[in-house]
Amino acid sequence: MTLVAVVIMVPSFQSCKKGENDPGISFSSRQARAAGEWTVSNMSMENTYTDDDGDVSKMESTYSGSTETVISTNVDGDKVTTVYTYSERMITLEKDGNYSETWTRRKTSVAVDYADASITDPPATIFEDQLDGGIAETMTKTGTWSFLTADDAAGYKNKERIIFNVTSQTESGPDQYFDPSTFEFLWGTETTTESMGNGEMSTIVPITQLKGKEMIVEGDFAGSWDYMTTDPNGFEGNDSYTNSFSMTLTQD
Repeated sequence: MTLVAVVIMVPSFQSCKKGENDPGISFSSRQARAAGEWTVSNMSMENTYTDDDGDVSKMESTYSGSTETVISTNVDGDKVTTVYTYSERMITLEKDGNYSETWTRRKTSVAVDYADASITDPPATIFEDQLDGGIAETMTKTGTWSFLTADDAAGYKNKERIIFNVTSQTESGPDQYFDPSTFEFLWGTETTTESMGNGEMSTIVPITQLKGKEMIVEGDFAGSWDYMTTDPNGFEGNDSYTNSFSMTLTQD
């Protein structure tokens, strides 16, 4: 290959770099690198909600390997820590633009930490009946995915964000019911499936790294909404939220 050919080809390689941590030179298009079966290996997320009175509640989640720890803090400062163990957590991006996501998990522990140390009932560790009878939860989503074009105003390059449009979602999980023949509460499984129109349930995620067999998506979002109740003694107000997340996906 001549030097002229090398000089001409280098810019086309560099144009593949979209995310800030993407490889400087790649022989594969971003579409080709994104397509495939991905395993969620690490994730962190924090949601904060502020109501019209200025009271704040928070949800923090960390995931590594197969364990997720979720800490929910209410406006009084009470914390509930729930630990889940996953048997699978996968996202598949097909080259034809179809997408699927599935996870299966079991709740393995629940604990409460009260801001008021004098509260001892119920005890700090929740009893076994709060572990959903040991029944697993499963969630499956299907839909489409595609890269978004550049948004100069928001500071995003072409193909630096992916939009997921979910068209079907199936959830299966524990369901407790009363058995009149034994006068006992028993555990079973309930499954629900919901179909959505295109764009009805969509999520946009920025990609900061897509190289080798690793993809990192992360972002920060904020918003608010006005509300008004319809009962005779109704009231109106404004709630707001912030959300930040980071997720690392890997391929075998």
